[in-house]
Amino acid sequence: MYKNDGFNIDGHIEGVKDSTLITLYDLDQQINLDSAFSINEDFELSGKVEYPTGCWIKCQDEYANIQVENVKMSFTSPIEDMHLKNIITGGKEQELQNKLKNLQQPYDLIYFSAYDSLMNKKYSNDEEKQSLIKKFNESQSTSHEIYINFGKKHSDSYMGLNIIYMNRKSIDRDTLTAIFKNLPTSIKTAPTANALNVFLFEETAIVGNSFIDKLVQLTGKILSYHR
Repeated sequence: MYKNDGFNIDGHIEGVKDSTLITLYDLDQQINLDSAFSINEDFELSGKVEYPTGCWIKCQDEYANIQVENVKMSFTSPIEDMHLKNIITGGKEQELQNKLKNLQQPYDLIYFSAYDSLMNKKYSNDEEKQSLIKKFNESQSTSHEIYINFGKKHSDSYMGLNIIYMNRKSIDRDTLTAIFKNLPTSIKTAPTANALNVFLFEETAIVGNSFIDKLVQLTGKILSYHR
């Protein structure tokens, strides 16, 4: 049953068996927000988020990016290549995610195809291998450029601001400052906005201290590292 004070995700994953575990994973907090078992390829996830939140829907070894808001949402996908073939509706932030996906998808298809060929050695000589590496690098670079530009264009959204913050070290400081100063009041209280504020105006470097930073790959996977 839909909870009108939180989110409800009605889902369908073609090709999964009954009692397959599906989880909703918060990429920022790195915790599961909810989980369910499939019945006739259907599932339902529900809960409440304080702010629109970037998540994964995870099933077996597959995943799909979703922007969760406290609205009714729907998710449909085959289990194979779920990160590319999903259809998600519901919420303004997800509408933005869908627009970004459409812009990136032609390059992501090349990227993942080249990656698969390289990992499984689907080439007959070094020339073919080098051609695959070139396709991989060029498609990844173009997709990432689209990603950054989309974040700049939609920095007045939670999703856009998250893109900006995750890539803050590759964006010039004047641009970051202008973006922060022009944030809508409703977004300036969000944790990502507070973190950007600290980065721009309050962060101090203490020699010898280490900290954990996060990078999000084009696929959405988080990499954490110490510096």
